[in-house]
Amino acid sequence: MAVEQSYSRSHRDIQEEYNEIYRTDGIRDEERAYLWQARLTHRYAPQAEKILDVACGAGYFPEKLTEVYPPTTQISGTDLSDVALQIAVKRCPKVDFQLAAAENLPYPKHVFDVITCLGSLEHFLDITASLKEMARVVKPEGVMVIMVPNMMWYK
Repeated sequence: MAVEQSYSRSHRDIQEEYNEIYRTDGIRDEERAYLWQARLTHRYAPQAEKILDVACGAGYFPEKLTEVYPPTTQISGTDLSDVALQIAVKRCPKVDFQLAAAENLPYPKHVFDVITCLGSLEHFLDITASLKEMARVVKPEGVMVIMVPNMMWYK
């Protein structure tokens, strides 16, 4: 079929990932969604040595990052909720969690290979300042993965 022949190898890989998602319970299953997002992050930054998850909450996404990256990868997370971070520390004791607002990240410039921020950007008090902070702490050749919800998620 002409359409199939036009797909590159990476398109087939992506197609198969989506096919698998929709063969099962779909992407609404949060654990599977976090794992899928971690794998997607790994696809774009497989050699990442330092990763920061901004607004990590109770650590669900950092937990999935530890499953797809080697143990030598340094994973960090920040959140405004000290209660969420207490849960996160229990869930992922090897991840470095810091109490911090996205508008004021407690890290020097250009530290992280990857910055992730999933489903939180729209809740920040100052979105522009938050994006500037994330851009400040990511390395110049680094990757930022930002996800905001859409209406399909809630249907």
